[in-house]
Amino acid sequence: MLKLCNTADREALENFCNISDPFASYVLCRAGAYGFEKRFCETWLCSSANKVTAALSVLNGNAALYSNGSSEFEELESFINSANFNTLLTDAFSAKMLGFSDFKKKQALVFSADTPKSELLGTADYRQVYSLLCDCFQHEYIREKEHYLEWLSDITFRSRRNLARVRSVFDGGELCSNALTVAETDKTAVIGGVCCKAEKRGLGFGRKAVLSIVSELLNEKKDVFVLANDDVAEGFYKKIGFSLHENSAYIERNNNV
Repeated sequence: MLKLCNTADREALENFCNISDPFASYVLCRAGAYGFEKRFCETWLCSSANKVTAALSVLNGNAALYSNGSSEFEELESFINSANFNTLLTDAFSAKMLGFSDFKKKQALVFSADTPKSELLGTADYRQVYSLLCDCFQHEYIREKEHYLEWLSDITFRSRRNLARVRSVFDGGELCSNALTVAETDKTAVIGGVCCKAEKRGLGFGRKAVLSIVSELLNEKKDVFVLANDDVAEGFYKKIGFSLHENSAYIERNNNV
């Protein structure tokens, strides 16, 4: 049975999602930041035999699903096919159980090495951060004022609640690399938005940004995850201390409906 969460469901959601998992972290972080009964941010729980089996978060049209593997996938599939969102992020097993076969496969990686000794970095001006994200991720970030303001509102809102952070690397006073957390809870964090200026790549600036934020998070006793395409996972993240946690799926509705 699917239920739209309200404040009375907070304990059930937190008990279910309070584990070391990147997708659970997305759901719990969004609920922790924005609460319930918001039109732009909804949280749904799926239960079977009075036990929660899945949690779905939809923030501004972007959905994240955490399932313990025993969900009523037929009901979830019917709901997801009729729900109003643009993208879905979940584990590869759940994606296949929901009937998706054509999705972008990513690796969900967890940092498994010793805590790195790394310099504590600051944060660039958010407009500079966003500009570099637009340069590096043109498919995801759009250089329009309303998109920047939406991103700015989210990152600053979560940062004030210790649910997000940005770390920047400068070279000669020039911003050249960023890393940020796209989801944080008191137990886990997911790193994303890792980017470096094209002319600065291969010089260790991206590695410096990532390891700085990893060091902070590990010192706070948080497990650190990242989602990456196979080539980036093998060519970058595994070389600096990450290992495979599970395979994940990124689904764009306009390509799958």
